[in-house]
Amino acid sequence: MYASFKDRTALVTGGASGIGLACLHALATAGARVISLDRNINDAGELPEAARQEAIDVCDRAALEDLQRRLGDEGVD
Repeated sequence: MYASFKDRTALVTGGASGIGLACLHALATAGARVISLDRNINDAGELPEAARQEAIDVCDRAALEDLQRRLGDEGVD
């Protein structure tokens, strides 16, 4: 049995490839809006329609705070 992520937003670090990309697809299949966080989005694999990419280094605190502010402005909780 799979959990439903309908009307939820998931952030996936390393979502441009490998395990992160696989997780991104699984979450999108379960109904989530997915945001892929990765330093290198230029070589990203194919994303599902419910996903978007953000080029970000998750070790950069200022960049994460900026992302949090922008997502809040968009109504993402």
